[in-house]
Amino acid sequence: MYVPSERNLLSFTRKVKDSTLDSKALSEFLIEFDKASETIKNEFELPINNAKINYDRLNRNLNITGEDYRIRLSHSSSGFQSLVPLFIVTYYLSHSLINQKEQPMSSDAMNKFKKEMELIMTTHSPYILSYLNLALQAESIWERIKDKKLENTLASIVPINATVKASELNVYECSEVDGSIKRIKSYEGILPDDNYLNRGLQEGNDLFDALLDIEDQL
Repeated sequence: MYVPSERNLLSFTRKVKDSTLDSKALSEFLIEFDKASETIKNEFELPINNAKINYDRLNRNLNITGEDYRIRLSHSSSGFQSLVPLFIVTYYLSHSLINQKEQPMSSDAMNKFKKEMELIMTTHSPYILSYLNLALQAESIWERIKDKKLENTLASIVPINATVKASELNVYECSEVDGSIKRIKSYEGILPDDNYLNRGLQEGNDLFDALLDIEDQL
């Protein structure tokens, strides 16, 4: 299922029935987003900024809450508006499929289904790749670590439930020139720096270094 990460999505539609959409994929997402929202009981913890989300059933609004603030999701930052729909819909669909009381599949088939569940994400941010590398490296360390003190230190950087196995991850880059797609091959389980997004980031760093060189000559 297609899950958009655009903040204006929440701005122009409040409920699925409030909007007339030609896009079947977007309509499907909005239906699932509505269902996912209604399943939220009390406060639901988000994996960012120690924030939580709750659903106001009376006004049919999602609200973000922190230590000293409460704000409607539709009035929150673009980061929250991009993350929350993706997070709660993915969580809702994965748990509703796995936790159904009457499963039409055998236990063996369900275990196979769990292993084959996939999440496909697109990004134009090199920072996503950087954090993927953190998750990959942390998983490698978690597999070998034995010291409890080191475990606590590692957990403060990357929690165990935020790690990614290299064997379960595939990363591809798409060329803006000819539209070709190629896989980024990892080296010892880590993504290399030599990829399109990182090269773009490096160009910016090189330009900044050039400015510093000029400043040194003033």
